[in-house]
Amino acid sequence: MNWYHVRESGVPLFGVLPKEIVPPITYDEFIQSVRDYGVALSRSVQDVKAPRGQAYSVLTLCRALHAHRTGKHASKEEAALWAQEEFLSGRKSSWVLWHGTETEPVMLPNSPRQSASQASPVSSFSAEAPCRVS
Repeated sequence: MNWYHVRESGVPLFGVLPKEIVPPITYDEFIQSVRDYGVALSRSVQDVKAPRGQAYSVLTLCRALHAHRTGKHASKEEAALWAQEEFLSGRKSSWVLWHGTETEPVMLPNSPRQSASQASPVSSFSAEAPCRVS
């Protein structure tokens, strides 16, 4: 799926343009690969324990779901905001994400700072993702 972006918008530091060496990939093929990756990731996301890994997984699943629903590519931030509006509109969000640093990683409710009584959005989202994407 990354080759699509390399081919379409990659800028070489030297040498030939990516379009000269990366075979053509249609937008539909790209979107289907995003869907396929989202389904595969949703099957393993519950095993991810590290907060940064959980953040990556949830944001990537948001991107896959956004691509599936809209047919458009989105950044992780755009897709997270879209998913929050799409699925949590009118409810207090437990998906509080913010940009982190190496010492203060992106936090998800499943992190050590989370109250033990809060439900994990990683578990609930990953359980729903195959149904929503396939």
